[in-house]
Amino acid sequence: MSTYLVTGGTGFLGQHLVRALLDAGHQVRVLARSSDRALERAGATFVRGSILSVRQVEQALDGVDGVFHLAGKVERDPQRAHRLFTLHVTGTRNILEAVAAMEKPVRVVYASTSGTVGVTTDGRTIPDDEAPLATDIVKDWPYYLSKVYAEKAVDSLVARKKLDVVTLRPTLLLGPGDSRLSSTGDVQKFLDKKIPVVPSGGVSFVDVRDAAAAFVAAMESGVAGGKYLLGSANLTFEAFFERLETISGIPGPRVSVPDRAAVTGARFLDAVSRFVGREPSVDPVSVEMAQHYWYIDWSAAQRDLGFSPRDPGQTLYDTVQWLRSHRPQRHTESEAPAVASSPFAPDQPWEDRDLRHAAFVADAEAEPAAHTSTSAIPHPGQSKLSYDTYGDGAGLESLVGGALKGAMGSLFGKAEPAAAPAPRRSAPPEVAPAQSQNRSDLDDLLAGASPDELDTVLRLVRRMKSS
Repeated sequence: MSTYLVTGGTGFLGQHLVRALLDAGHQVRVLARSSDRALERAGATFVRGSILSVRQVEQALDGVDGVFHLAGKVERDPQRAHRLFTLHVTGTRNILEAVAAMEKPVRVVYASTSGTVGVTTDGRTIPDDEAPLATDIVKDWPYYLSKVYAEKAVDSLVARKKLDVVTLRPTLLLGPGDSRLSSTGDVQKFLDKKIPVVPSGGVSFVDVRDAAAAFVAAMESGVAGGKYLLGSANLTFEAFFERLETISGIPGPRVSVPDRAAVTGARFLDAVSRFVGREPSVDPVSVEMAQHYWYIDWSAAQRDLGFSPRDPGQTLYDTVQWLRSHRPQRHTESEAPAVASSPFAPDQPWEDRDLRHAAFVADAEAEPAAHTSTSAIPHPGQSKLSYDTYGDGAGLESLVGGALKGAMGSLFGKAEPAAAPAPRRSAPPEVAPAQSQNRSDLDDLLAGASPDELDTVLRLVRRMKSS
């Protein structure tokens, strides 16, 4: 029986890992800023503190036989990037330097993310653990960029101080128990019908329970200095939503948009929301990331750690059921469909090479699938804005631009009597600097938008108005 320190033990993955270690008979010490009563009742010991405090880290490490470093935060707002770098880079360095100063050598199992290497623009090449860091792709995404630099810090300290570190890179974590929606939030949005379009990229995911088991195995059998990707399925977003629809009974989005139009529309809607003081309903960074492919090859973990993830259909089913049990839906049609024997659709071809096998590489000569324009699908009560009907060029731009202005006026206008004309010599109304800047941002986005992008913006504004 060993004593292990776990940072980030109150998070989604951390809670499953702590319970797995306790079930295996180990003593678990959790370094956290607050305790968790359920984990305490299960037998975990909590040490109040932060990985940003060197003294608290050193105290928490006293007498342990190994460390699981999971502490981190998912944040996509570029304005908060500095916080992520402090937490992920400085905090990780504090842990490893304190371990290096211990009297006896101990192993550290470090939780990174598949996004440090497992993201491409075409989905044809599946990165493995030997793939280079995807710095150029993730440079504008604060969370993943901070994780890239955290891995670089780990490699540097391992080389200089001869540390025993095993790095695990799980992809999107799904399964039961995510009370903070830190990882299953997109599934919840699907159940709430808050995903308006189908992104053009692809997603990879893994069951959080299988990931926790891999962390336990890494402490015992992982290769020192090794890096292991953890996944169970690589799917296009279209296929991912189809499976969620089958399991949940909730109809998924049917419309896809060109990449640039989707990103421009999301940025515009974000600027609109900030202009009117509303919480943005669309995250531009998330939309941009969803145009990429997050496929990975997890065969190294299978080889060295005995990693054997459960059927991904079971993971999706368990995720949906847990979210419904703990976050009841308002829609009666969200009730799970009855199934005779299997809790998930038995006809889902999970074993197909192009859906599950991580080493699948698509035909390099294959033509990319064409996007379905948002203009091709009319909305109830709306006329069909079709390129075939209206043509392209300035005519369509004028048409869509005019409709957009109408939607904007309807969205932001107030049903109040018109004010009396102001005296001719009255001073112009004052505009708050922040509001003026937001309006300028909106004007800049519209000025450079193509007809296709304007069409997408119009659809998003209509959706925002109806929400």
